This record gives sequence, C-alpha cells and structure tokens, in this order.
Amino acid sequence: VPGTASAESLTITNTYSAGDTTAELKATKEISDWGNATQFTFELSADAEVPMPEEGVTSDTETGRQHKQYVIHKTDESLEAVFGEITYTQDMLNGEKTKTHTYTIQEIATGLDANNKKDGITYDVTPYTATVTVTDNNDGTMSTDVKYGTKAVPGTASAESLTITNTYSA
Repeated sequence: VPGTASAESLTITNTYSAGDTTAELKATKEISDWGNATQFTFELSADAEVPMPEEGVTSDTETGRQHKQYVIHKTDESLEAVFGEITYTQDMLNGEKTKTHTYTIQEIATGLDANNKKDGITYDVTPYTATVTVTDNNDGTMSTDVKYGTKAVPGTASAESLTITNTYSA
C-alpha cells in the first residue's frame, strides 16, 4: 500500500547489460597475373570456443578447431574474401571488460612444389593471425577492434587490413 510503511527493509536491484556487437574478418587477394588459375581459396579458423560466422563453419573433431572457407573466382568483381559477420555477446566476456579472440587466416592451395609454386604462381600460404578485441564500453554498448598480422610479422596482429599476395612468372 503506497504511503504505508510496513516492511523492515527495502531492496532495490539494478541490472546492467550491454548490447551485442559484431565484427567481420576479411582478406584481400593481390596478384599480378592469374596465369592458369581460376580461383583462390582462403580459410578462417579458430579454436572451438572462439565465436565464428553463423553459416558455413565446419569443425575438425581431431583438433577441435573450426573452419570456414571462402573462394575467390577469376570472374568475381572483388578480390576480397569476406568470411561473414561474427556476433559477440556480453556473456562471452565472462565478467571481464575486454576479451581478445584469436583467428587464423590462410590461403589454401594444393599441388604446390617445395617453393609454394604451381603453374607459374607462387602462393602465399602463410598463416596470418587476426584478432578481435571485444570491449564493454560501460554505457550499454560493446565495440570491437580488428587487427591482422603482416607478411613481416604474420603471427602478431597489428595491421588494420590483410592483403595476401601471390606472384606470377612464366
């Protein structure tokens, strides 16, 4: 009854939650001449507990890693491998303010010789690290910061973008 005091104590509980955020990992293919190649395949992979795009992900039961492939065809307008949007929730922070998720992006090619060459194309099959740092901004929102490894330091993610370069020589 409003205006009537009968309880010995009053508890008011406030709750806080932050909305989801997303990130999109991608790699750009650079090549001077396609030669006889008709497509290039790229793979995004991560450990089992790391968030991945919603569609097209497979899991390796032996290693526990998740994989998603993207194929760039010679006829495509864009030479960008876009793996899809990844959603991050507040629960994934496990009570922390920030959490960094680590991924690997690599070109996948078969039939290469010891110099990573096939049909005149030298492939860059370096496994590049990509990280997504998710931050709770303490204002009901979360944000992401995406970084990529470079050719000089493929295992350290510090660049804003990733370009994987193949070269062609007849």
